[in-house]
Amino acid sequence: FFFQPRRRLGRRLAMGRAFALVVLACALVPAAQGLYPEQAGRYDWHVENVGRVKEAVFLPKWEDGKRTIAVTTFENVLAVMNLRTGAILWRKLLADANLDQLRSDAGQLFTAQGTTISCWDMKHGSVVWEKEQSELTEEESALFKNDSNDQGRTDGEVRSEAYELEGNRYVAYVDRNKGAVNVVSEGDGPKGKPAQTFELASLFSEHGSPQKVFLSGYVSKQQGSIGFRVLLVGGDSSLSLLQQGEVVWLREEALASIKSTLTVESSGKTKILAMTSAGKLFAMDSEDGSILWTKYFAAEDSFLDMWVYKTATLAVLMKNSERKESMLFLFEVGNGNIVGTNTMPFTSGASVVKLHPSGSGYNGALLVNYEDQQAQVVAENDAALADVNLDSTYFYNVDN
Repeated sequence: FFFQPRRRLGRRLAMGRAFALVVLACALVPAAQGLYPEQAGRYDWHVENVGRVKEAVFLPKWEDGKRTIAVTTFENVLAVMNLRTGAILWRKLLADANLDQLRSDAGQLFTAQGTTISCWDMKHGSVVWEKEQSELTEEESALFKNDSNDQGRTDGEVRSEAYELEGNRYVAYVDRNKGAVNVVSEGDGPKGKPAQTFELASLFSEHGSPQKVFLSGYVSKQQGSIGFRVLLVGGDSSLSLLQQGEVVWLREEALASIKSTLTVESSGKTKILAMTSAGKLFAMDSEDGSILWTKYFAAEDSFLDMWVYKTATLAVLMKNSERKESMLFLFEVGNGNIVGTNTMPFTSGASVVKLHPSGSGYNGALLVNYEDQQAQVVAENDAALADVNLDSTYFYNVDN
């Protein structure tokens, strides 16, 4: 793929009115945000997600032996999940104020939204009661008084809250350099001798450096030894549970926030290509929703646009504001292999305009800077660049 030198942009008023009508029409089309429960069964398949986890609590074992965890997310979802499988048992999308705190005590689940405290039935997700903070009993207030929340980043370290087990307090630290999570005694700090180490280099490379870590422990009934469970929130918003040095399950929660989608025919099958707000690209089988391949982009890069060329090659255009450059990635749609990359300067006010739609693909795209009245052509190769004719192409702003 090649980049043609920048060209001066012309102006044509009549086309401006038509362009304004097209933009208005697109703005009126509602975006699909998700699937409601009553819609289940009316579609071939659907995927349940909770979103990027903000807080998590390991819950007491139920009477039937089931172990669960409760989570709140940045998408304002409260959910309880099966600890052994990661399956969602129930979830609630809460409106209005953000979910600030999550607590568990005496078999009950509590959340704080602004000044409103809610008590939840952890098995069914029904609200037991709601109170204002001023109405709480002294015992209820004590749950929310200590909100130091030492879970998170400390001097560049990602660490968990301390967990007490057999008279000792343990903390989980993320070691980015070695691609591992170490559980150490709280007093020893991150460089102390680990009580348990999870080697996760491949998990880090595929899902990004962990952003949050939650710790729980147990005592083995058979051997009497201690063990740990670690819940990780990846850089790509994935959620995974680790136990005995292995990944028990992993959920691709980036799919809760999709920014852009495409459908493309490849090898006789229709694939759905979805770019998420977390900067992770998914290729999914349209027949059953299974994930065929993924690509996680660098956390500092942000998505601009994507399209499919006539050759069924996927083009993804990203930008990096700090380096003031844009990056073009070309993928084989069938297997996700990268077949080409390139970079070019990027202006903050630039927009992407796709060129000459033909069937299911494009000849190329323009990276347009309206302020400087310049544009740069993005094409797959020399032949495609030769097909792009800009002699009678005009772009211009439409004033409000």
